[in-house]
Amino acid sequence: MTAEEIKENASILIIAGSETTASVLNGVTYFLLRNHSVLQNLTTELRTSFKTRSDLTLHALASCKYLNAVLEEGLRMYPPVPGNLPRLSPPEGTIIEGKYVPGRTTIGVHNWTANYSISNFIDPYAFHPERWLSSEDVSKLESTFPGMQLTDPKQFENDDRKARQSFSYGPANCIGKNLAYAEMRLLLAIAVWGFDLEGGEGADTWLERNKIYGLWKKPALNVKLTRVNV
Repeated sequence: MTAEEIKENASILIIAGSETTASVLNGVTYFLLRNHSVLQNLTTELRTSFKTRSDLTLHALASCKYLNAVLEEGLRMYPPVPGNLPRLSPPEGTIIEGKYVPGRTTIGVHNWTANYSISNFIDPYAFHPERWLSSEDVSKLESTFPGMQLTDPKQFENDDRKARQSFSYGPANCIGKNLAYAEMRLLLAIAVWGFDLEGGEGADTWLERNKIYGLWKKPALNVKLTRVNV
């Protein structure tokens, strides 16, 4: 690779592999602080399942149903790329939703709008990890972790979960998707397993102070961390 190619690829890796993951973790942390029962459920799953910090492995965390559901809902409510992920229509043009689109036209679906559309998700402005769980999942979680307070997922059975495409869609979707999930699981699990989280100054208004450009322009999210002896 030439020096210019290295510079261009480095820029892509930094933007796609760090800023986006950090954004989701910011958003998830905010929604956990605003939804104490969800934070308590996640805390119960992690602290009951793992006795030591070294137990928090990528493989073990991948099987944590509630942790994964929290991240899925976080990706819906605070998508790392809130606007369009643009594509180019083929040179000969194409038909989309019954309408002809000329060739070489920039097209895309606005992620934030799709994620908050009532036609895709019931109660879209509420943070419900259970919308990503089955009734069987909820039954197993409640039997394994008696302290959990879970919502009946049947109310979300008509959600169009495929409408949420945080990593884009098709053969050109995000190449770092699996790595992003691994990073998010590990970082969030370490924080919640080892610390009690409490909103700091300005945390209640954090979301309203965000701005959207190509990506999020995030204000500081102040969180008080209290180390716990698990």
